[in-house]
Amino acid sequence: MKRFSDFADTRQLEGDKIGINDVLNQEVIVHDFRVSESKYNVGDKFYMTLQVKFDNRKRVIFTSSGVLRNQLEKYKDELPFIAKIIRINNYYSLS
Repeated sequence: MKRFSDFADTRQLEGDKIGINDVLNQEVIVHDFRVSESKYNVGDKFYMTLQVKFDNRKRVIFTSSGVLRNQLEKYKDELPFIAKIIRINNYYSLS
């Protein structure tokens, strides 16, 4: 018999919520992320929960940034890593 934990994604991203603009252009340690389908009909219908360490505290950032999501999915095997979240015109990117 299978255990629920064998097939379900039950990991929780811990930390207090912080706005993406609060960490803009500052180094953070990116620990983990999770992509979910949004209940709102905005953009490409997905949002991301991003777990970072900022000011020596674990924090959680919610964003619908497709660029950030694509970068994190591409480099997820490199987690954790140090990066800056920067704003370029109308989108956010890792630097």
